[in-house]
Amino acid sequence: MFNPIVFGIFTLIARSCVATPIDPASANQHLQARDGGKPLWSEGGPKVEDIKQDGFKDDWFLAGLASLANAQGSSKIQDIFKLDQRGIDNIDKASITLFNIDKWDKAEKTGEEYKGDSQDVKYADITSKYSGANDNWWVAALEYAAMKIGGSDDIKSVSFKNDGGPITAWSMITGIKSKEYKIDRTGDSWKSELWRVLKSAPESYVCIKSVSHPNEKMRSIITGVTWYAVLSVQGSQYDDHGQIVGENGGDGQVTLFDARAGSNITVSFVDLQDQVGWQVTPEKLDYPASPPQPPKA
Repeated sequence: MFNPIVFGIFTLIARSCVATPIDPASANQHLQARDGGKPLWSEGGPKVEDIKQDGFKDDWFLAGLASLANAQGSSKIQDIFKLDQRGIDNIDKASITLFNIDKWDKAEKTGEEYKGDSQDVKYADITSKYSGANDNWWVAALEYAAMKIGGSDDIKSVSFKNDGGPITAWSMITGIKSKEYKIDRTGDSWKSELWRVLKSAPESYVCIKSVSHPNEKMRSIITGVTWYAVLSVQGSQYDDHGQIVGENGGDGQVTLFDARAGSNITVSFVDLQDQVGWQVTPEKLDYPASPPQPPKA
């Protein structure tokens, strides 16, 4: 019988309350800022590789963005941007619609419909402390809009709290409320369950948070108490019955995205498994209806 308290993880699952979906933007794929400036996103974007943390302590927010970009390509993020269509080669302003979680909670209690709040963002609003790796400013625009729209204790009007989680980014962007699940390592099935969850990327968006003190082998690879987006897994580790595959304990590899460095990390599942403290995913994976709330690590 599956025990949901597995591997110090918490898993995110969609609740029945869903805000009204945002109408897709009619934007073209390639959007260039006016006067030869930086692009909002380049062809095929928004992309995971556009993301890199800068002046804010928001690795958790950026991990959420990376997992969305990885799982759903550019479409989910494009959908919340409404662009000035005076000329697709002259994009220096966008209107972004996000969900203020506090307003959403109040509307839910009163039975009112909540469609989210819109925030205009100009290219000129973006300063050096905002995030971005490849001169694409959609990441910075989302940071700006999230701080202005607010509605979460994790995001202030001019900053991000250091101990937030991807659940906030996902709720604000997707319009789906979610719950968090704490899971510990009791029993023998936690490793196979962790592998099963990680395997859901990139079809689903998945993030993990590292433990406070990674072991000596992993210390040079991951940072303690940091959120990472799970991009994919490679190889085999466990079969559908939770049994190790192969005679050598499996050859599973996990590719993560490190928003602090703006780069990918690939590690063996065996090396990673004990270094994961928390995990979130929107998929329902047979977890209970009333999960305990995780502590702030």
